[in-house]
Amino acid sequence: MAWFKLYAGLSGGFGGSTYQGTFEFETEQEASDAARQMAREDYESYEGLHGILSYDDCYEEAFNDIVHEEGDALPEETAALAEEYYEDAVDSWIAYHVEPATGPEDGDDE
Repeated sequence: MAWFKLYAGLSGGFGGSTYQGTFEFETEQEASDAARQMAREDYESYEGLHGILSYDDCYEEAFNDIVHEEGDALPEETAALAEEYYEDAVDSWIAYHVEPATGPEDGDDE
C-alpha cells in the first residue's frame, strides 16, 4: 500500500484540479482512478450549468446528428452515440492528478 495526494476538479474557469485529500491505495493507477471519479462527480454536480453538458444534451445532439446524416435515429444507435458525446464532454472538462505522499499527514503543500 502507498499514500497519494489526490487532486480533482474542473478545468476552464473552474480553477482546475484542487487538493482533495491524502489516501492509501494499492497502486498509483487506483489512486488516479479515484481522483478521476472525484473530478467526474464535480462535473456531474454542474451538469446543465455554465456550459457543462448533461447526458440529455448529448442525447439530443446525437439524435439530431443521426437524423441529419441518415434520416432515421434508432434508440440504441442514438444512445450509443450520446454516450460517446457525453464521455467526450466529461473528458474535456475534468482535471485530476495524483502525487506520491509519505503518509496520511502529508497534505497539500500549496
